[in-house]
Amino acid sequence: MTPSPPHLRSIHERMDALRKRLGSFQYVCSGTLQRRWMTCGRNYCNCKNDERLRHGPYYYWSHLKAGKLITQLIPSAHVQIVKQAIANYKAIKHILRLWERQTIKVLQASKDAARR
Repeated sequence: MTPSPPHLRSIHERMDALRKRLGSFQYVCSGTLQRRWMTCGRNYCNCKNDERLRHGPYYYWSHLKAGKLITQLIPSAHVQIVKQAIANYKAIKHILRLWERQTIKVLQASKDAARR
């Protein structure tokens, strides 16, 4: 990186800190995770009559793929991974928004310096 003027140094330091935070994520995915209890198709099962007797919980991950909503059943062993991946995705989006704001400040400062 080229040396920055003193008034931009703090902005570049914040951008460096944001860049480093991006490397700390292992799993990343967008979407939502839903927990559902289901009724079955057996005539003799009481799950249809009593919500407390429904089967589950079952976990479903929904996300967009090529513009279409895809929903898939997630094994309970993977639920924590998916939860963490979704939280990581949201955190990364937040970091990118902060980084963008810092970039805009640099561009604005460059524009203002060119006017002088």
